[in-house]
Amino acid sequence: MKKRAAQDRPALDLMEEAVHLLRSVPLECFASYLLGTLPFLLGLLYFWTDMSWSAVASQHRGEASLGVAFLFLLMKTGQATFSRQLRGFLSGPGRQSLTWREGLAFVRYQAIIQPSKLFLLPVAALATIPFGWVWAFYESATALGAGDGLREFFARARRHASLWPRQNHTVLLVYLLLVCVVFFNLAILVFLLPQLLRMFTGVETFVTQSPRSFFNTTSLAVAGALTYLACDPLLKAIYVLRCFQGDSLYSGEDLIAELRALPRVGRAIALIAAFLSVAPLARATPPPSPPAGAVVSVAEMNRAIDEAMKEPRFSWRLPRQAAREETKRSWPFVDAIGRFLQTTGRVIKNAIESFFRWLDRIFTPPNGPTADPSRLEGWQMSSRNWMTLLLIILGLTAFALVIQTIRQLRLRRQQPVAAPVAAVKLDLADENVTADLLPEDGWLLLARNHLGKGELRFALRALFFAGLAHLGTRELLTLARHKSNRDYWRELRRRASDQPPLLDAFHDNVAVVEWVWYGEHAIDEGALERFENNLEAIRKC
Repeated sequence: MKKRAAQDRPALDLMEEAVHLLRSVPLECFASYLLGTLPFLLGLLYFWTDMSWSAVASQHRGEASLGVAFLFLLMKTGQATFSRQLRGFLSGPGRQSLTWREGLAFVRYQAIIQPSKLFLLPVAALATIPFGWVWAFYESATALGAGDGLREFFARARRHASLWPRQNHTVLLVYLLLVCVVFFNLAILVFLLPQLLRMFTGVETFVTQSPRSFFNTTSLAVAGALTYLACDPLLKAIYVLRCFQGDSLYSGEDLIAELRALPRVGRAIALIAAFLSVAPLARATPPPSPPAGAVVSVAEMNRAIDEAMKEPRFSWRLPRQAAREETKRSWPFVDAIGRFLQTTGRVIKNAIESFFRWLDRIFTPPNGPTADPSRLEGWQMSSRNWMTLLLIILGLTAFALVIQTIRQLRLRRQQPVAAPVAAVKLDLADENVTADLLPEDGWLLLARNHLGKGELRFALRALFFAGLAHLGTRELLTLARHKSNRDYWRELRRRASDQPPLLDAFHDNVAVVEWVWYGEHAIDEGALERFENNLEAIRKC
């Protein structure tokens, strides 16, 4: 095999080949991927929304989590089946279909390996350095699908993860940049769809009524699920190619696939050319015939064979056991940490030397002696250098304190002065007036003003807004312009389900407001007094 085959290929070439592989496979190959991934993404989104909004989520969180775990296992099995189909397409004609026994093996091996990914991958991301190898290990396990034994399967996935680390880390960097770009595009698309729906059909949604309500975890989770569905097949194809090329270093599977892809005539020509290139080597040095009567011992014959096999012309026939053992004994993670620490130390040392050479150029007279760089190697500095460093640190500290003081003074000056509540005038007849425009005391003062004028309807609405503002300060309600009274009632029933008196008082006040304000019925002082009693009960709950 050529020397180039044992080296890592450029990452962009690998990604282009992965894109070409996805475009070349038939569409039915994507069925196994979609059948495994779509149920998990839909189930995860439902689980996310249910746990975020449902008031009774704690009652069924156990079985819901178990269902999501089952769907995760189904997704990994479908992705392993999809990777096997991609591997079969690379192997060329003659590939066999997946049997039930192989499918059960995929389920067993993926169930053992993949769940730990949810815990080890975030830890590796925090440590930063092992993140690339851990990611490659789990993706290689998905690409391999199953093995002859758990220990052999684990070792094989680890060997593929440690193969070509530079290519692996470059691919991950480019892939993460691609994921970020796709995520932002899909998030913008999800945000614009309700706007287009309102533009063409006139249908109003919560996004069109309050655009800020789009920025919640559920909307971001939808954009993330769509991003995963769009980008993950490319990642699977990349690691299928890495595993295929890694196995080809020892088995020559890529050459066999190329021979299978040739027509019969071309295949015969290739075999004949290979035979003709090997035949002269066999005829070049015929073995000398031993003299008559000579006796050759077994030890001498083995020594002669070993010496002959060490010649360069026979090196291509040697087995690759030594290379494989060397790969197993190597520690690429430890070597990478060592190289990183050496490079970091060298950079820090050069920066310190450059800094003190700069100080010497500043403080040394023009005709004075120049600094000796050798004195810096032992970390020995004069008292002048220590004093200069101390002054620089003190100057930077003083500068930071001045900046912090100026910032605090600006914040104090820019802090708005609370205007008196009595100076605020609102037109309660306007339907655009919401409860978040005034605090609770402001609404109560406004209600007393309207009571003094005999305007009971306006006083009732001001008291209702006072109750909403009170519940908003207690974080039992989230005040928003697009919410109706029914939306507030549902939200309060979800958040204060353990306080029946509070719910009854609020429900009674909502009924009175809708009867008087929207039904345009008259209100007497008795109904207004009952409304105030309910408001007092809401405060005490």
